Amino acid sequence: MINNMQNIGIISGQILEGIKQARLLNIPTINIEILVTENDDYELEPGVWAGLTKYNDEIWASCLYIHEQYENKHKVEIHILNIDNFSCELGSFIECRCLHKVRSSMNFTNMTIEEIKNQLSDDKQKCINFFND
Repeated sequence: MINNMQNIGIISGQILEGIKQARLLNIPTINIEILVTENDDYELEPGVWAGLTKYNDEIWASCLYIHEQYENKHKVEIHILNIDNFSCELGSFIECRCLHKVRSSMNFTNMTIEEIKNQLSDDKQKCINFFND
C-alpha cells in the first residue's frame, strides 16, 4: 500500500527516546530525527500531516508532526491512528510517507493545556477523516 500512494515526502529515521509530553495528552508518539542535507531533493514542510508509517514490514495510518528545522535537523513525532498501545523498539528504524498536510506549525506557548488538547484532538480527527474519505 505505501508504495502505491502519491509521494509527497518520505522520511525515515531511528526511533529515539522522547520526553513523553504527548503521552500525557493522550496522544503517544514515536520520535525520530531527520538530518537535512543539501542533497535532499525535497523540503520537509513543518506542520501536521496525515501519513502512512511502515515499521517491521507493517503499515499504519498515522498523524505526523514535523517540527521546524533546527541545526540541520527536523524532529518528527508520529502518532499511530486507531492503536492504543503501539509498541516499537528504541534504536530501530521507521519510515513514513506524508500524504496530506493538515495544518502548518503553530506556537502553543500561550495556550492552556485544554486548548492544546483540543487542537491535537482536532488534528488527529482530521487525519482520521483523510483516511476515511
